[in-house]
Amino acid sequence: QRDFSGPANGTLTEIHAYARENTHNVSKTHTDQILNCETKTWQEKLYKKYFRTNRFYKQLIYYGWRIAELHTFKLVLFIVALTCAFKVCAFNVILIILATIGLITSRFRKLINLLTLTATGIYILASMCYQLEIAKQHIVEKNFFVRNCSQISSNMSMIPNDTAKWFGLELTSNIDRFIGFYILLTICLTFDAIVRYRQKHRRLLLSVKFNVQLVGNRFPVLFEPFVIKNPDDGTYEFDMVNYQQADQGIYNFFKYLANFIFYRFGLEICYATIIIVVGSRLDMMAVLYAIWLGIFLISSRHFIQRVWPAYVFFLVIVFPLQYMSVVGAPPFLCFDYPWINIKLDGWIQLRRWLFLPDYVNPPSATQLIGDFFQLLFACQQWRVFKYETNEKDRIYARAGGSNREIIYDKENLKENPTWDFVMNRRNWFDHMKYVIFMYSAWTVLSIVYLAGTTRISLLGLGYLVACFYFFWYGQDFLTKHVTIMLRLYMGLFDLLLLFGYIY
Repeated sequence: QRDFSGPANGTLTEIHAYARENTHNVSKTHTDQILNCETKTWQEKLYKKYFRTNRFYKQLIYYGWRIAELHTFKLVLFIVALTCAFKVCAFNVILIILATIGLITSRFRKLINLLTLTATGIYILASMCYQLEIAKQHIVEKNFFVRNCSQISSNMSMIPNDTAKWFGLELTSNIDRFIGFYILLTICLTFDAIVRYRQKHRRLLLSVKFNVQLVGNRFPVLFEPFVIKNPDDGTYEFDMVNYQQADQGIYNFFKYLANFIFYRFGLEICYATIIIVVGSRLDMMAVLYAIWLGIFLISSRHFIQRVWPAYVFFLVIVFPLQYMSVVGAPPFLCFDYPWINIKLDGWIQLRRWLFLPDYVNPPSATQLIGDFFQLLFACQQWRVFKYETNEKDRIYARAGGSNREIIYDKENLKENPTWDFVMNRRNWFDHMKYVIFMYSAWTVLSIVYLAGTTRISLLGLGYLVACFYFFWYGQDFLTKHVTIMLRLYMGLFDLLLLFGYIY
C-alpha cells in the first residue's frame, strides 16, 4: 500500500481528462489551438489530421475499456445462457445456477468467474477424454451408463437409457463444434479477467502520477470511472455529470443518458422485456409474467419499489427450475412422469403449455433466453431502487435526479425550476424536447386508434370510443387541471390494460 501524503497533483476532473486524452489541460486550450488553427503547409495539415486521429483513438480506447469493465461480466452470463439453451444437458444446470447467482449480485464476480471457468474446463477435458479409444472400450461398448428401463415396466420404453448423454457426454466426430460454446465461454471469461486487471493497473498508475488514492467507481457510469478515496476519513470524491447539466445541449444530454439511462428508464425497459417474453412464449409462465406486469402498470413507483424484491425472487426461482424441467429426470432412475400416460384430446398441447418435462418432446430451452434478459433487467432495476433508498448511494441519486413525479410537488407548479423549452427554445435539444412532450400523447392515441380499427370486435369499439373522447378535446385537453388531466388519461390507460388482458 502506497502512502499518499502531501497535496494532490490534480483534481478528479483533471485525472479523467488525462486518462481520456493524456493531457493535463482541462480547458483544452492547447487542443483547441491545434484543431482551430489555419494550416498553411502540408506538414501542418498532416500533423492536424494525425493529432485529431490520435485524439479520437485515445478516447475510443478509454471508453472501450470502460464499457468492457461495465458489461463484460454480463456478456459472460449471456454466453452461459446461450450455451445452456443450445446444448441441453444436466451439466449445464451448474452453469445456470452460477449465472443466476451472478445476475442477482456482482460482489461475487471473481468467484463466479472462477467457478464457471473451473466447471467449463472440467467439462471440456471430460468431453475430450470421452472420445478416446480407452473410453470407448471400457465405458461405451460395455454400456457402463446404460440402463434399460423397459425391463422394469413396458410403459417406460420411451425413457432414454444413456445417463452419460443426459449428463452431456457423448461420442462425436466433430469435437470442436461439440465444445465450441464452452471454448467461447472460456475466452470471454479470460477477457473479463484481463479487463479487470488492466483497469486496476491503470488506476494504480494514475494514483501514483497524481498522488491520490484512486478506486473504481462502483456506480455504473461510463464517463467517470474513477473515484478519489480520502485515506483519512474513508470518504469518496465523485465527479459525475448531473441532470442539470444534461439540459445544456445534446452532447451533455447523451453523456447524461449514457450514465443514467437505466436509472431513468429502467422500469420501461423491464416492461418492454416482459411484453416480448410473454409474446414469444404464450404458455403458463407467460401468464404469470403478464400478471406481474399488470400489477406493476396499475401501481405507483413506491409500491413497485416495495414488491420488486419479491418479483426478482420469483424470477430467480423459476429460471433454473425451468431449465431443470427441460433437462428432465436422470435416466438411471427410470422415473415415469405421471402426466405421460394421460390420454385426452389436446393434452399434448396442454402439457407443452404447462412447460412440463417430457422424454420425447421436452420443452424448448431457447425460450429461456428471453427469461435471461428479463431477470438481468429486473436485477439492474433492483439496484436502481437500492440507489434511491440507500443513504450511502445518495450521490448517484442526486446526480441522476429524482424519479418522483413532479406533479406531486406543488412548489414546482408555482415556479418551474427547469428551463421553459415550450416558449423559449435555445437549441436543437429544446426543439427535440418540445416535439416529444407536445405530441407524444397524440402519437399514443393514434396507435390506440389503429389497434381498435385493425381488429373488428366489441373491445375494439371501446378503443375507438376512448380515442374519440380525447380527440374531441384536442389541445384543450392539456389546459385542464393537472389532477383532472391525469385522472382521465390514467382512466384510459386502465381501460386499455383491461381490454388487453381480455384479448
